[in-house]
Amino acid sequence: SILLYRIILVCYSDLTTTGITPCGHNHVCGLCHLRLRHLHSDKKCPICKTTNDRLIVDQPGKTWDEYPMWGDELGGNFIFRQDVGMFFTAHYHDTEVQPLFGYH
Repeated sequence: SILLYRIILVCYSDLTTTGITPCGHNHVCGLCHLRLRHLHSDKKCPICKTTNDRLIVDQPGKTWDEYPMWGDELGGNFIFRQDVGMFFTAHYHDTEVQPLFGYH
């Protein structure tokens, strides 16, 4: 069950925002996925090693198939960063992700 895990399996932070993956291993946070993808060019699931070209960062509770994806569009309030292949909620992108890309 997706709610079985209450901590993230890589950084051990609270599981409040997670990476929703096609392989179904949704127990790694968006920032851990972002680190792997941006810093290491690694799009593999940290658990099963399946390559996931895209993933969604959102609150836990949904599966990959529950999102209405059309190519690079997820609709609603999501922003897609093609450089890392990740969809983020606009709020999460603006407060957590964008500041990281602003550092030099």
